[in-house]
Amino acid sequence: TNDTVTSASWDFGDGVTSTDFNPTHTYSNSGTYDVTLTISNDTETLTINESITIFDAPTANPVPDYILCDDANDQVELFDLTTRDQFILDTQSNTTFSINYFSSLTDAESNNNPLSTNYYNTNMEEEIFARIENSQNNQCYDITSFNIIVAALPTAYPVNDYIVCDDESNNGIATFNLTSINNQVLNGQSSTTFSTSFHTTYIDAIDGSNSLPNNYTNQSANEEVFIRVFNSDYPDCFNITSFNLIVSQQPVANTVTDFVMCENDMFDLDLSLFDQDVLLNQNSSDFSVSYYYNQNDAINSLNEINTEISYDEDMIVFAKVENNNNLDCYAITPIKLTIYRFPFEPFEEIESCFQRNFTLEANIESDEATYLWNTGETAESITVNNFGTYEVEITINNCTEVKTIDFKQDKDCNIPQGISPNGDIFNESLDLSFLDIDNLIIYNRYGTEVYSKNNYINEWKGQTNDGKKLPTGTYFYVIKTLSNKTHTGWVYLNR
Repeated sequence: TNDTVTSASWDFGDGVTSTDFNPTHTYSNSGTYDVTLTISNDTETLTINESITIFDAPTANPVPDYILCDDANDQVELFDLTTRDQFILDTQSNTTFSINYFSSLTDAESNNNPLSTNYYNTNMEEEIFARIENSQNNQCYDITSFNIIVAALPTAYPVNDYIVCDDESNNGIATFNLTSINNQVLNGQSSTTFSTSFHTTYIDAIDGSNSLPNNYTNQSANEEVFIRVFNSDYPDCFNITSFNLIVSQQPVANTVTDFVMCENDMFDLDLSLFDQDVLLNQNSSDFSVSYYYNQNDAINSLNEINTEISYDEDMIVFAKVENNNNLDCYAITPIKLTIYRFPFEPFEEIESCFQRNFTLEANIESDEATYLWNTGETAESITVNNFGTYEVEITINNCTEVKTIDFKQDKDCNIPQGISPNGDIFNESLDLSFLDIDNLIIYNRYGTEVYSKNNYINEWKGQTNDGKKLPTGTYFYVIKTLSNKTHTGWVYLNR
């Protein structure tokens, strides 16, 4: 009809009504609603029914940047875009809404050219657009964006143990400048792109927590420290390595008493003889000793002396003690080498056909001298009455010299000094037939009696009392004459 409507009655199907001719209505919940409109004029009433479906409108929640570390160092990574769904949906239903990803806002708005959810980046940083829409009505949608980033992954290069010398306390504790390790662990990588932190445990290094100060004092000997090398902009891109903080024992070069040698035209000295005194209680497997002619050479380890040296005048050498695990830990001490020249002349040889008393004088003009004869006596002079070699050990100023004198039978006595019982008829036996011998005893060099004979003439041919052959060597005899005189001497047995 063309008659004027005089009244209108709306029923929106959710319990809300209206009598406005042109009402607006907002539904609180999605769903399908039956809407009824009843209109009237002066002559009739008309009812109109319409079914309306209200769809949930999605919200595209903010998405954090999606960062992957460039583990292959090729600037390309595979991004699983579905891992961003949870951020976009938040508490929204993943059955009510669906999500697609696009490389541009235009594609996202037009819902064209969606990306594969397993996506390889084309640039190290790209903006990705996410479209969330109602699964039953794609016109109900929202769009957000985020960045995918391929972050440079640092390499944690191997680091040498950080070794320092201990102080005088030798307590194994020292302060280390940890930043001095950076050049090693970065090994040419950019120090602006990558940073380092130091940790006492591997877990702390992974978490990036409880980092150590740059100047760190170790808590125990040989302490392991973990280095976290990470991308300065993207700290989750990191690698870890470790090294040890080692405090090397500071060696001590102990003072050595001035070394005095007896006079000689030239002295050969093995300097390694001083090692024990220089080291004292330090372990020779942990510390080494070397020797130098001057202190500067010792400091710089230049021109090391072969341990055996020759010298004929007083001199000073320098002993350097080094820690074998860290040669920068060393100590130096001087050693004075002195030559002492003895104020005496050698003894003259004494010869006699028969044994009698002789006085042997050391003749040393020194009140500090001490004496030790090979007879066991300690006086400056002794009286002897037996043939033989006499030695006196004289010590002055910690220097010892041996003075020797031979008291022997005159050659004209014809007592043989050697026999060679080899069957050639020469010197076959010890011929003492020219002496009136009551008894002969022969000893080996150890003082053991090997032969004896009463009324001896020339029977000894290098045999024992049992007739066994004695070996080549020097043998000593004691002769007792019929006149009750005792004579001693030696004879060399040559086989």
